[in-house]
Amino acid sequence: MKIMPPPEGEFVHKASLLLRLARALNLGRSGAVRGARVRLSRGEVKLTLQAKPRATVDLELWAVEKEKDYFREVFGRELSAAAA
Repeated sequence: MKIMPPPEGEFVHKASLLLRLARALNLGRSGAVRGARVRLSRGEVKLTLQAKPRATVDLELWAVEKEKDYFREVFGRELSAAAA
């Protein structure tokens, strides 16, 4: 990362974070997340997870919660997540 020019390194950090969030949304590997809605509100990113019938997304919400600090570092915005 240190040898990459700053703009390219920034893209790598953003891509890495998005992959980490994608992994978090499939953490249980049960396919519990049916969909997700992202909204930007006053500089905060709100992620709402929609669970499949008879499924919970508690594990996925926990995993997204663990990425909040890195999200703030990379995007300069707060991230919140909830179930629909």
